[in-house]
Amino acid sequence: MFEILKSDTMGRYLTAVKLIKPGELIINEMPLVIGPPMHNSPFCLGCNQKVDFSSEQYRCPGCRWPLCGPDCKGINNEIGHSKQECSILTERNIINSIEKSHGNRLKAIHEVIFHLRCLYLKHSHKDKWEKLQALEAHNDLRKDIPMLWYRNQFRIVNQIREDWNITDFSEEEIHTVCGIIKVNCFGVGREGIRGRSLYPTTSLLAHDCSPNARIILDSNDYSVSVSASRDIKEGEIITISYVDIFMSTLQRRDELKNAKFFWCSCQRCSDPTEFDTFCNALRCPKCSKSSVLPTDPLDQKAPWRCTNCSHIMDADVVAAILVLLPEELGTFDINDVASHKKFIERYSKILGDNHYFLLSAKYAICQAKCSNSTPTSFLENKEKYCREILKVMELLVPGQSRVKGIIMFELYFTLMLLSAKKMQTDQITKKEFRNTMRNAIGLLEESEEILRWEPEGTASRKKAEEAKAILLQLKCDRP
Repeated sequence: MFEILKSDTMGRYLTAVKLIKPGELIINEMPLVIGPPMHNSPFCLGCNQKVDFSSEQYRCPGCRWPLCGPDCKGINNEIGHSKQECSILTERNIINSIEKSHGNRLKAIHEVIFHLRCLYLKHSHKDKWEKLQALEAHNDLRKDIPMLWYRNQFRIVNQIREDWNITDFSEEEIHTVCGIIKVNCFGVGREGIRGRSLYPTTSLLAHDCSPNARIILDSNDYSVSVSASRDIKEGEIITISYVDIFMSTLQRRDELKNAKFFWCSCQRCSDPTEFDTFCNALRCPKCSKSSVLPTDPLDQKAPWRCTNCSHIMDADVVAAILVLLPEELGTFDINDVASHKKFIERYSKILGDNHYFLLSAKYAICQAKCSNSTPTSFLENKEKYCREILKVMELLVPGQSRVKGIIMFELYFTLMLLSAKKMQTDQITKKEFRNTMRNAIGLLEESEEILRWEPEGTASRKKAEEAKAILLQLKCDRP
């Protein structure tokens, strides 16, 4: 299905050796290693649940590290709290360092666990160690960032070799593992249980801001599956997005440079209009009629110009807006419809209609629960927002995506409620009602097809299960 190639600019990457159809599975694999999250609070080394240092908290009988309980599935597990790890922590009496630490110091100690698990693959699983070493570390690039290199030297290298007296690994080996984790790790887990993981093949997937594949991380066993989101032609590079699709070009490129050490120059980043969606456009403060867009989207410092009156905005002014507004959005609860509505009303004066920040707020509103008592005006607004997001998604990330599946699910229920209300008040005919229902069922079918692959127990998987039950019931009800 795919082959692994290598280039000087991209390193190793995957290309299709045949046509891959939407939904077709490309990769399904378990992680090489699982690491805990970077928290200031203690966590269970077996399953990454948060724990504490109270006298009532269950402890590992060997190393005395807090665990969630004696039945934790991660105890004596190779990708959890293994016997080898317990032995290492016991020999160095690491628990004393833990109990005397707090804040950033505690966070640094937690961070080292992931690195140790990677390093000890060298002794326990040479095949996994070889696969790990094949992943990109970008040591040369990271050495040119003194603050980053010094941080790793102080927090990781010195702690392992000096504070914990583990001298099995050279400084270069530890720095390389730091780079491998920085460049290749994925965040995994669910609410209350978070972790980080490394995968031998998935980590080789190239990035594109308009990817042709979707990645699904299972929060239960930490396995990963990658499937095609649209047709992938023979010889085409298989890509995923390393960043949130609801980010502006400036933000995406900054994050990719800081986290992955490259400036993205994909088609989407190169297009000032982002495939005619105008998702990063600001409203011109001078003429208020047209969009302000970057004159050169591949230059972070390039000025922005109005497409109508040619008014110029400095890139630093735009960057300031891009920093402040998401901070405000981030303070809202996902279910706080009122705050998201106010955000849209307030910032529609400075942001383009399809701007990412507005789309993010609309996306939250689209997921609001509705019923027969929901006002018609709210349902009409929700339908409008759903259709706006679907239109943008089809241009930015054509094919299957989790966001698209969720929005189609929400649009189905919105159309059902709205058309029923309009039918009762004679605003639509029976024929119009039937046509709307037919279209709505089509949306539900596609939503179920997309979301059925989401991990069991997640909100999106539950939507797929609900959609399937509704479709079965509709089939049974047909004469």
